[in-house]
Amino acid sequence: MNLYPSGARIAGRYEVAGAPLLGGMGIVYLCFDHQQQRPVALKTFRPEYLPDRVARDRFLQGNRSAGCPRRCRGEQRLAGQE
Repeated sequence: MNLYPSGARIAGRYEVAGAPLLGGMGIVYLCFDHQQQRPVALKTFRPEYLPDRVARDRFLQGNRSAGCPRRCRGEQRLAGQE
């Protein structure tokens, strides 16, 4: 699995600020958002689950039920497309 190292850019906007945290279906990066000029936690989908539509839907649904705002969900999709 390829992980973004500290200092790497995700989607040209988010600069990775530390080691990633691995979860069951996702990877969380502490990043700096250069457009908003603030730190953010960016959760991306683990690449090995991309072929599984049910897993992708569950990943996105989990963020909606956790109160992740629409902006956050968009950032996840944006990062997952890289």
